[in-house]
Amino acid sequence: MKKIISLVLAAIMLICCTSVFAESPLSFTPADVLEWLAAGDQNAADVDEQAANASYNLGLALAYVTSLNANEDQLASLQDILNALVEVRDNEELSASQKQGVNCAYIVRLLTLLCKESDVEGVHAERLQGYIDSYNEADESIDSSEGQTVNALFTSVKLATLLVEECCTSQELIDQLQSGVSEMSAENEAAENASEQMVIGAKWLRKMLGAFAKLNNSNCISMIEQEWNLRESLIVENELNANQTLVQYLASSVYAMAIFTGFYTVE
Repeated sequence: MKKIISLVLAAIMLICCTSVFAESPLSFTPADVLEWLAAGDQNAADVDEQAANASYNLGLALAYVTSLNANEDQLASLQDILNALVEVRDNEELSASQKQGVNCAYIVRLLTLLCKESDVEGVHAERLQGYIDSYNEADESIDSSEGQTVNALFTSVKLATLLVEECCTSQELIDQLQSGVSEMSAENEAAENASEQMVIGAKWLRKMLGAFAKLNNSNCISMIEQEWNLRESLIVENELNANQTLVQYLASSVYAMAIFTGFYTVE
């Protein structure tokens, strides 16, 4: 079951190689990220290493999206985060679970940058700061990499939800968004352990990033939904456990960002 990601990606994706956005100042593209995701998955020794690889590449994917409209200061912050992600990836003293936790913490930082970039006038600045303060406060009392991952993923969902809300053009869309948040909270309350919580956080992060993609690029709506349906079918048909499902949802977010930017399409 370990190799399931690479096999599925090869089966359902087709290179498109033409971005619909302005060129990024970064030295890589979403196509590169997908190649690194697949290569890292093939080299992973177990599902924990797969999750660390997927969270690392999700960080790269979000960095690319953030770079498209970043100013000089934001680009400098992005480069610092990218350097840190590479250091974590190459640190042999860290376990795969620890790498995953740190990678997810950097995903929080990347989404924070994207929120600030999207809200130029600072309309939601106080709310954004509240999310970050709550994240930091919780993080100080966490003594496990699993807890760090859970805290980071659920904070990332809040940040992605804020991004989506900024794009909503009607109260109906906002109501749908809030309904999703309530559903996620109910699922989290029913979770029996950290592994299940990580799956819930990763699933709703993909849902919110997918919504962000669809609202900002109408050309990708059907493909974002296709990728999600294929991913969900894969999880059910293969009866994946919580850790394997976590990897799938993280990988799905990487693909959603590649579809959003026009570099890949569902075959």
